[in-house]
Amino acid sequence: MLLIESEDIDQETLVETARWYDLEPTVKALYRPLRGDFDRTDGLPVILPKKEEYMALKEQYGVA
Repeated sequence: MLLIESEDIDQETLVETARWYDLEPTVKALYRPLRGDFDRTDGLPVILPKKEEYMALKEQYGVA
């Protein structure tokens, strides 16, 4: 998520690549919190950080 955000990687571009590796649901799930949706994590194919954790990591790694 930090890399996606810091490099401003377009979701559709990454999803297209993810399809080749059968990772489309995982990539789509990574973009949810980047759009501000940290609340619903049940049923996702990946464990996502809580908002506070992610914000702390952004600060630690200098991601604006």
